[in-house]
Amino acid sequence: MVYPLLLLLTFPLFSYSLNSDGCLTTQCVDTNPNYCIQVLSNVVNVSPCLAGYQCSSYSQLSTYSATWKNSTCVNYSFKTYVDLCNDSTYTKTQAPGDHCCQDWNCVSGFCTDGICEPHAYNSYCDSHSICKAGSYCYNLTSTSNGYCKTTLSEGSACTKDYECDIGYGCNQKKCTKLFSIYYSEQADDAKFCVSNYLTSNGYCDAIKVYANGKLLGPPYQCRIGHTCTYKSVVYDDVIASEPCLCSGTNTSIGYCASYMSMAYDHIGSLYEDMQYSESKCAEDRTHIGDVATLWACGSISDDQYNHWVLMNQQFSYWALYQSGVIDNCAKSMGLFDPGYEEDDSAVYLALASLALYLS
Repeated sequence: MVYPLLLLLTFPLFSYSLNSDGCLTTQCVDTNPNYCIQVLSNVVNVSPCLAGYQCSSYSQLSTYSATWKNSTCVNYSFKTYVDLCNDSTYTKTQAPGDHCCQDWNCVSGFCTDGICEPHAYNSYCDSHSICKAGSYCYNLTSTSNGYCKTTLSEGSACTKDYECDIGYGCNQKKCTKLFSIYYSEQADDAKFCVSNYLTSNGYCDAIKVYANGKLLGPPYQCRIGHTCTYKSVVYDDVIASEPCLCSGTNTSIGYCASYMSMAYDHIGSLYEDMQYSESKCAEDRTHIGDVATLWACGSISDDQYNHWVLMNQQFSYWALYQSGVIDNCAKSMGLFDPGYEEDDSAVYLALASLALYLS
């Protein structure tokens, strides 16, 4: 009988997944109708789910603290259809730049070609969200309307982000370009830092990586059993200490693979190249550091967004990405693209710059 044997071999292994107590060989297998991650006695099988299903969790493949266990394929949850044309719960819920069907969907009261339109410069306003990108509701009080006024330029005195130009925010009481402040300088929010990372005491920072006291550079290789220490570039303080993560090869070679998205050697110009000055949205979304929102609002190009997504996918599964053990299925599973390299960013950004120049 096949099935009793299968059940015997797939018992849960109560060891942490990618740490030294759970270094199992990890490999791609053909599509399994039941499991996307199947833990056997000495191997972990990884496979894509059938169409219409998604993996319940891939966390075991990215962190030392998850416990090895089977992950099943579950029904894919499609988003509920939104009826903007008839559902009255979507009355004045859509900001400028959002999709709409009727004028009453929009906070501005204007729906044109399926997109909410803002109020023009010098028009009356009862909130900042109805003014055109590049303007804000000036002289607005709790008892009277204001009017849409052009935003303030770089270096102007300010008290709120919305007073500043697109791609700027109010930092240290001055309009400051997002993703422009370098390490060791003060900032009010991480979005002002070139690293998009801020210390708890308000300084732009990044992470440097050590293994057993030795400073590492990419790919941050370490030996199983060693300790990875993640330190502040600015203060040299220890941010975290965690085990060297297994690479899925059942060998002594592993990787310091946590905090990769904040590693000094990786950040480079990733965020600095996403400084922006255009937006089809309004209010908070024209002064934001969230990359997905910037892309949705047209502030960054498709190429810039794709580069950010591809890099962060690799960062999330860094140990397995470096070892290459699941290269044959990683892309089809939506984990990471093994063929994309960090140096490819030059091509992406050149194309992005050209697209912006031609637009």
